Amino acid sequence: MKHYSIYALIQLETPPTLEVHSTEGDIYTADCVLDSGERARISQDDGTLLTCHSLDELHSRLAAVPFREARLIQHSAYDEMIGTPTHADPTPLSLHWPANPAQR
Repeated sequence: MKHYSIYALIQLETPPTLEVHSTEGDIYTADCVLDSGERARISQDDGTLLTCHSLDELHSRLAAVPFREARLIQHSAYDEMIGTPTHADPTPLSLHWPANPAQR
């Protein structure tokens, strides 16, 4: 999957959609979805994958990037633990993601 740095996202003419992936252990990573439908991981400016331990930290790190909308994708081992079939695609939840972190 392609990667976009935070700096590259700031330079885009059309704001992308943000998809925040929450996994066990309070680990948050982020993808962006461009108007073309292309998906890419969001990396730090040094090329390493952007990983945070809270939504507040992620929001602070991405404060300079305008996003059209933001969604939370939460992966859970619940289905696996209780012995039911796992859901391939969890339902995304809309996130309030103001452009200015002070508006949270």
